[in-house]
Amino acid sequence: HSLTSMRFVLSALLSIAVVLVATGCEDSSLGPAQRGSIDGRVQDFETDAALSGVNITTSPPTSALVTDSEGRFTLDNVEVGNYTISARKSGYAPNQVTVAVRADETTQATIFLEPGGESSATDDTIGVSVTNWANRPLQPDSVFVDVEYRVHNVGETDIDAYEVYFRIQTSGDAFYYEAQGDSLAAGQADVASFSKYVRDQSATDVTVDGYWLP
Repeated sequence: HSLTSMRFVLSALLSIAVVLVATGCEDSSLGPAQRGSIDGRVQDFETDAALSGVNITTSPPTSALVTDSEGRFTLDNVEVGNYTISARKSGYAPNQVTVAVRADETTQATIFLEPGGESSATDDTIGVSVTNWANRPLQPDSVFVDVEYRVHNVGETDIDAYEVYFRIQTSGDAFYYEAQGDSLAAGQADVASFSKYVRDQSATDVTVDGYWLP
């Protein structure tokens, strides 16, 4: 009986070892995830002019970006696959495109936005203002900007949700921030705040870059 038991144990151990080796080979064959990039541009549908300050999001989610002065945005080192890119800017109807990212390649994406549209916020619907802001240095090379702002529903109907886009101009670069809110009744005003890291620079101005109602 003891010999039979020993053979059974050895057989079981050998089976486990085979499974582990096979699993290891399978994992090693998968390798790291393949990645590529997206180089995008947003333009006015009617004039072809580049649109700066456009808020860019993707599905599946990657990074939230804002287009530069030439209407461009870049998503580097994203996994291969299909991505739906959405663009939003106050005064324009939102739009989106779907692109395929391939390994070690840069995919081009162009999005056109039409002025107006039912999704655009107007001055008759919502009002946004920066009420206060200040630089808050934590270290010589680490600065946060604390911003307080006011959102006022100046329309006659309730707002279920809204997005506000801010531009923080520093002595060097411009930084952007997107704030979200909901349940703003007609005539109601909310005061909120946020903090934005601006590296080693100090803010020189904070403005409302736009707002959008879904």
